[in-house]
Amino acid sequence: MTHHDIKLPKIGLTFSRAIMPQLGKTEDFLKQLDRHGIKYSHEKIHPKNLKASQSEFNYDAIRSLMTNPKKARSSVVISSDNHVVDGHHHFVASYNLDQEQKVIRVHLPILDLINLVKKFPTTTYKTVDDVKSVRGILESIKTSVREKIKNTKY
Repeated sequence: MTHHDIKLPKIGLTFSRAIMPQLGKTEDFLKQLDRHGIKYSHEKIHPKNLKASQSEFNYDAIRSLMTNPKKARSSVVISSDNHVVDGHHHFVASYNLDQEQKVIRVHLPILDLINLVKKFPTTTYKTVDDVKSVRGILESIKTSVREKIKNTKY
């Protein structure tokens, strides 16, 4: 199977993977939402109703999830306007398998949600190839973004 065999869903936004937040452990993420008073719900949705927020994908990771459907069942975090925030590879695997996706819908529009989660201490960043050498640069960008949005109220 080549990357041409994997169908990509609608791309709602075209952020690179390197600037998309990786939310870490689900329990920690949900605790952060609770601390900020942000509502969320657990749902199932067909992936054709979702939109990607990043434009880069690791096709080997997607292929691995497609061949191990139990692994592909992890929840994907989405915004109130159906953009995927975290779990893009799981989302694309479910899209290709034509199977409903478990989601955690955070009741904020995509850009507000991205700005909020950049403040969370458990948020990290990865490139499409998970290259570790750029993590230091990304951490300094994250710190800069945190400073700029520090006074934003949610």
